[in-house]
Amino acid sequence: MAQQNLPTELLQWLFRVLQAEYIDPRTTYHDAAVALQAYPTLKPRTRVYTSEIGESRLLLNLHGSLPANIQGRTYKIPVDLWIPHEYPLAAPIAYVVPTEKMVLQPGNHVDSSGRCYLPYLASWGQSEQQSTVITLCSSLSTVFSREPPVFAKPAATTGQQRQVSTPAANRQTTASASSPQPVLPPKQYETHSSAIQSPTPALPPKQTDQTNGTAADTAISPPPLPPLPEELRSRMIQSPTLNKMNEESQIIKPTFDQPNIMDGLADSISSVSISQSSRERESASERVQSMLQNIFESDVSQSLSKFNSDANQIKYAIDKFAKIFEYEFHNLESINRQITENETHLNTAITTAQDTIVKAENFKEINTDEVICAENVVLNQLYDLVAEDQAIEDTIYALTKAHDNGLIPLNSFIKHTRNLAREQFMKKALVVKIADQLGMQQ
Repeated sequence: MAQQNLPTELLQWLFRVLQAEYIDPRTTYHDAAVALQAYPTLKPRTRVYTSEIGESRLLLNLHGSLPANIQGRTYKIPVDLWIPHEYPLAAPIAYVVPTEKMVLQPGNHVDSSGRCYLPYLASWGQSEQQSTVITLCSSLSTVFSREPPVFAKPAATTGQQRQVSTPAANRQTTASASSPQPVLPPKQYETHSSAIQSPTPALPPKQTDQTNGTAADTAISPPPLPPLPEELRSRMIQSPTLNKMNEESQIIKPTFDQPNIMDGLADSISSVSISQSSRERESASERVQSMLQNIFESDVSQSLSKFNSDANQIKYAIDKFAKIFEYEFHNLESINRQITENETHLNTAITTAQDTIVKAENFKEINTDEVICAENVVLNQLYDLVAEDQAIEDTIYALTKAHDNGLIPLNSFIKHTRNLAREQFMKKALVVKIADQLGMQQ
């Protein structure tokens, strides 16, 4: 049986949906996760289940297929497993759900509605066996292998499909119609995708634009600004003002050994032009820096928001698991105290029982005739006479039954009965005499 690692998102969803309604969500979560890992063809979901008495409840449903080895081949039997809120005290409810190309075959373990009845479900929680979902799946696979619950539909229902099929397909359909065999569902239930099988990958580090590193390195203004995006960089290169600034920055002023008045005028005009270019350069640099600052602040705010959200989720999960741990810890302490108390009571009871046994072994044997006696000798004689009278009465009754059944002959019956009756008469006469002497009413 191939096993797979369940994705973290699926486990978190499964743990979350079981908390509200289920009486033992931890056990239910564990058993369902083990079954999903052992049977990749099963998928979890929540659906409303309506019972036979009309009661509707939102339950965890494991739907998909279970393998069944029939005549040396493995087939997928579509099933639905409903996990009740009382699990593990109550057994799951299993149904066979045939597809459109299958027909349900009721049997000893499956009724006409598809519900499964197994001895394993009937004895759920009563015996020493381990009552879990994965064991139920194994039992269903074993039963389905012995008694297939579904078969292929008759060939008459698929006549139109045979008209467009190949000759080989026609021969295969004819063979299947002559001897119906269990078939696979038309579409096998897919296992979890590769995206689910592996944990969610970590977020990649934020990429930085390195194409403009050379242009940023050539900037002289401290501190160095982040590299410009491609769009702003293209706008800056196409800007006439900045192009003019670049051209003017490349102009080299001529120097003269003997300046004159015209040279002084040219120098003043050149200084004014350079100051204007410098102001435009500073203005453009401030705008670019402002835009970069806005982009940086936007990225930082988004990153901080996501970081705060992740931190809150992690904190919530830590708090929740801390509460679960505290709850389980208190339960274990309570169980430990109860076990200690029970052990103390049991040891005390065992000690008391042993002392009682020792005392009873030291007691002398009691003679009931000595314990139960009358006030005087006459009354004791009266008790004995009455007891002997009742014994003779029972003996005569037994002789009568034996004679009626033919066990003793008539002569022996009459002889013994006469002797017993004579003895009984004498004892009754003595009883009457003692009663008269004591003044007792007969």
